[in-house]
Amino acid sequence: MNKIYIDAYKCVHCGACTSICKNNALTIDKNKYTLSFNEGKCVGCERCIDACPLRAIAIRVELRWLCV
Repeated sequence: MNKIYIDAYKCVHCGACTSICKNNALTIDKNKYTLSFNEGKCVGCERCIDACPLRAIAIRVELRWLCV
């Protein structure tokens, strides 16, 4: 399963990714100025990656090995 990775050094909390996410998987805490990702709400559309002007969001691919 894929997860998104947020580069905290690149993110300026502009809200472009949160405004494009229809499932509210990404949220900005306005008090702490942090971007949070809720994996359970994410459907994997990757629209947030395209919306980010600073390319602070990327896909992190997780590989799981099946032992037979």
